[in-house]
Amino acid sequence: MNITKRIMSIILTLALAFTLIPTMPITTNAAAATAMETGAGSITVGDIVYYGTYPQSSYTPLQTPGSPVDGETYTDADDTEFMYKDNYYYKIEPIAWRVLKNEDGKLFVISEKILEYHIFNSYVPSTTWETSSIRAWLNGYSENNPNYGDNFNTKAFNAGEQAAIANTHVTNNVSNSFGVNGGNDTNDKIFLLSLDEVQDDSLGFTDDNSRQAYTTAYARNTGSGYNENRAAWWLRSLGNFDAYNYFAAHVFWDGEVSFIGYSVDFESYAAPRPAFNLDLSSVLFTSDAVGGKSTVVGGNLSVVTPPNGAVKFTVLDSSLELTSVMRTGITGRRIDFAYTGAMAGKTLSAVVLDNNGAVKYYGKLADNIAANGDASVTLPEGFTDTDTMQIFVEELGGDYYTDFASGYKQLDIPGNLEGAVTITGMTAYGETLTADISLTSSDPGKLSYQWKRGTTDIGTNSTYILSAADIGQTITVTVTAANYFGSLTSPGVTAGKASQATLTVVGGNVTKTYGDAVFTLTTSGGSSTGAVAWQSSHPSLVSVNSTSGLVTIHGATNATAVEITATKSGGTNYNDTSATVTVTVNKATLTVTADSKSRAYGAANPTFTVSYDGFVNGEDEDSLTTKPTAACAANATTPAGTVSITVSGGESDNYSFSYQSGTLTITQAGQPFGTGDNSNMMLWLLLGGASLTILGGIAVAKRKKKRFYVKTK
Repeated sequence: MNITKRIMSIILTLALAFTLIPTMPITTNAAAATAMETGAGSITVGDIVYYGTYPQSSYTPLQTPGSPVDGETYTDADDTEFMYKDNYYYKIEPIAWRVLKNEDGKLFVISEKILEYHIFNSYVPSTTWETSSIRAWLNGYSENNPNYGDNFNTKAFNAGEQAAIANTHVTNNVSNSFGVNGGNDTNDKIFLLSLDEVQDDSLGFTDDNSRQAYTTAYARNTGSGYNENRAAWWLRSLGNFDAYNYFAAHVFWDGEVSFIGYSVDFESYAAPRPAFNLDLSSVLFTSDAVGGKSTVVGGNLSVVTPPNGAVKFTVLDSSLELTSVMRTGITGRRIDFAYTGAMAGKTLSAVVLDNNGAVKYYGKLADNIAANGDASVTLPEGFTDTDTMQIFVEELGGDYYTDFASGYKQLDIPGNLEGAVTITGMTAYGETLTADISLTSSDPGKLSYQWKRGTTDIGTNSTYILSAADIGQTITVTVTAANYFGSLTSPGVTAGKASQATLTVVGGNVTKTYGDAVFTLTTSGGSSTGAVAWQSSHPSLVSVNSTSGLVTIHGATNATAVEITATKSGGTNYNDTSATVTVTVNKATLTVTADSKSRAYGAANPTFTVSYDGFVNGEDEDSLTTKPTAACAANATTPAGTVSITVSGGESDNYSFSYQSGTLTITQAGQPFGTGDNSNMMLWLLLGGASLTILGGIAVAKRKKKRFYVKTK
């Protein structure tokens, strides 16, 4: 052996490391697909598998324990498990193992990293692997203490994992030039490699690099013999230093094999790299370490692809019980079944296996199951006549962690249901639909019904009453039979709204007069609780408030038929319904009276005016289409007296006219004889004639064609 290397090894043993470099954290990014296989047939030399757990990375707790006890394990606020050791905290993580051989139903593995330092033996004389302290620590036993408590086996593996580790016949033959007796062969679960094994190319040890091992943060806290986070590791073979069994062989930190070895009680220099054989008859599945199994819980199974990269195992565990599964019904491709005798609180899962036992589909059916219950699984489209559906109970560890499973229970898969189903009945809200079935399959057993609104399940009886949520939706019914696979689905029908009861406007048709006050219309009838909306056919004449039904008259309707319609909303359940009334608005009566006037005879007529009575709504003559006018037949030569003044010509959409005449009085000022009112003229003439006679000398005036003017008072 190179003397320089020997000296360097001793120096490294005595050196203390002043820095701790954490290992890379384990990630938990789940893959989208299911990557798994039955057993572990595709695993080859050099692959990485995860099995068991151990304190490894440095850790900072979210909640620091009050008085931590050295070597104790704690659970953090986020359920992370960690250990307190020598004033430091370390996260408990899955252990990575390198595959050395996959043969004869055994998977031979060695730890990928140095997990913890431990002396080979606590005393020097006559050491062998059989009697060594390191063997007792790895397996949890020794000659003096069969139930050795502080040991690697129980620290790294739970009971289910320990049960799947095979007992290995460990050969301790003489294999060195000094003829050192390696001791008796042993049967162990956990052991160290021998000098022969660590140099075996077929196990992947092809050069020094392949033998190098890196330490975890936890390991560096338990020993000092490491360089650049790589450490020397013990072999079970004794060293060739002398014939007194003081030395054990080991591998240097750089991967070179030390045949001479170091003293077995040389503490903190070398560390064990545990190895074991996993009994593959206990391995149900191998899956990708991250996301290898679909995380979706439900009846649908996902297609399985081969694992790719680091893997984990699903191990058979006899404590996970499942007594029986029995099919209870089928809906479409969904198979309902009852199970009994399961371990409560675990996961119920299913796989489809081909005729060679290879897994084709996998899925989790239900979480946190009861001991006895009902579940369902959807038969994949790729299921064939030679495939089988297997149900089992799982205890899931998550990414990198070992899963455990019960044995399989096969679920019976029946034939296909034949026939037809249709829906009969009115398709309005509140009506009853019936599944009308015509089967060609004999002895169908119990029929099950599944009514659907689109894709939503809504009923399970042979009839279904349409609800408000169904309106406007497509309704179908699917029928399954207990004794057949498959289903019959009806053509869809579209559900509609129901008709409301008759709606009426209280009081019926309305007759009003222009100028009448506002009034309110109301309705009765209908079926919904929806609001009533009002609308007028001619809002310029008669308007109505759309929500309150308050009616306002703006004009007489004349020949226009004004209709007011009330529409009651049907809401989500009913069709809208309407009622209409006619509103007739008569014209208001406007009395127009000619104002009486007077003038002197011979004078021009005065301006004739009128007076109004009956305007409404604060209106005046300016609201009339055509104002009425007053007229009189008198002219300048009309004799004194009275002449009627008449009114006419008024036009209005909203008023009818009542005309009242006035009087023009003509007085007799300067009126010519023979015109006007001459009722006293003869009296004056007689008086005048008499006067002339009396005067006797006044000649009678000769009458000519002249006018006489008599001044009247």
